[in-house]
Amino acid sequence: MATNTLLTIEMITRELAYCLENELMFGKAVARGYDDKFAQTGAKIGDTVKLRMPNVFYAADGANFVQQDYTEANVSLQLAYRKHVGFSFTTQDMTLSLDDYSKRTLKPAAIALRNKIDSDIAAAAAAAAYHAVGTPGTTPGAASGNGIANTGGVQIMTNAGMLLDHSAAPRGEDRHMIQNPTGMAGLSATLSGMYNDRASISQIYKDGSMRGTHLGFNIGMDQNIETYTSGTRANGTVDGANQTGATLDIIGAGNAATITVGDRFTIADVYQLNPVNQKNTGQLQQFVVTTLATMDANGANTISISPSIVVGASNVANGTVNALPANGAALTWVANASTATVNNLAFHKDAIVLATADLDLPDSAVSKSRINNNGIALRVIKYYDGSNDIENCRVDVLYGIAIRRPEHLVVVNG
Repeated sequence: MATNTLLTIEMITRELAYCLENELMFGKAVARGYDDKFAQTGAKIGDTVKLRMPNVFYAADGANFVQQDYTEANVSLQLAYRKHVGFSFTTQDMTLSLDDYSKRTLKPAAIALRNKIDSDIAAAAAAAAYHAVGTPGTTPGAASGNGIANTGGVQIMTNAGMLLDHSAAPRGEDRHMIQNPTGMAGLSATLSGMYNDRASISQIYKDGSMRGTHLGFNIGMDQNIETYTSGTRANGTVDGANQTGATLDIIGAGNAATITVGDRFTIADVYQLNPVNQKNTGQLQQFVVTTLATMDANGANTISISPSIVVGASNVANGTVNALPANGAALTWVANASTATVNNLAFHKDAIVLATADLDLPDSAVSKSRINNNGIALRVIKYYDGSNDIENCRVDVLYGIAIRRPEHLVVVNG
C-alpha cells in the first residue's frame, strides 16, 4: 500500500518526466537532443542550436588521390515551440501518495504535453517528406493491389521499406511506422492472419491493434497524425528545359488553381538516385511542394519543391535524379485534386530530431525544479495563492524540431 508523504517539487518533477516519457509516441521514436549550454542561464523561445549532419562522400576510381572539398554540414534548429500545462491543488493534495497524485494530476498533465509535442513532430515530418506510398483518401489495408500506389496492408509496409532502402536508410530496430487509429485498424486486420510467432498474433487479437516489429517496422498508433487536403490543380507540364534546384516552373495546371504545401508529384522520366551509390533506383523521383502556390490564367507558376533537382554524376555525392526534366514533361500528382488525405508516417529514427533546452528558473520562484530526462528538459514551478489557499503549478517545455534526413521519411497515405 502506498504511504502518504509530503510531496516535494523534485518528486513532482521526476514523476512528470517519467510520465511524459511513457506517454510519448513520435517523441519516443525520433532522435533527441539536449543542449546543455542553457543549463545555467536558461533558454528562450527563438534561441537556435546547431545539429551536425552526416558527411556525404563519393568513392573515386583508381590509385590517384582525389581531394573532395566538403564542409561539416549542419542543420539549424530553432527552439520555436513553448508549451505548458497549469493546474492547482490544495495543501491537502500535497499529502497524497505519489501514486495517487500521479494518476489524478501528473499523468493527465503529461498526456496534454505529449499531444502537443507529438502533433508538432507529425506536422513537421509530413510537410518535409517527399516519398509517399498508398492511395490518398483510402485507409491502408482497405484493399489489395500491386505496385507502389496500392492500399493493401502488406504492400503498404513493404513499399515503404523499399523507399527507405532506396534512400539508404539503415535497416534494423530504428525504423518506425506510426498510423492514426483508422490506419492502425486497417493494418491490424490485414496482417493479423499472416504467418508470425504465436505470441504476436495472440496479442494483436487481444488488443485489436498491432504492436512490436512487423515487416521491418516498429508499429505505433497516434491520434495526432496530420490530415491535409490537396490543391485544386490539374496535372500540368514542366515549363522550360534544364531546370535545377529547389524550384520548378510549370504550366497547364489550371487557371487560378492552387498547389498546396504537402502536394506530391512525379515528373515523366525523372528517376530517383540512391544517395550512396548514385545509381538509378528504377522509381520515379517524388517531389513535395513546400510553399503554397496559385496558378495564373495559363495555369503557370514557379513552385518550391523538395528535394532539389540535382543530376547525379561520377564526382557528385548529392545527386537526386538521373536526368533533368524535359520541357513539356508531364507532372503526375500523387493525390487527386481536392482530396483529404491522412499523412501516416514511416521513417528512420535519425530522420527527425527533437531537441529541448532548459528554461530559466526565476529568482522570485521559491519552489522550482527542472530536469533532463533522456533528452527531454522539463521545468516545474509551484507558487502559493494565499487568497484561495491553493498551490498553482506550471509545467513548461521548450523545444525545437528539425528534419535532418527528409529522404528517410515516407508518408503512408490514408
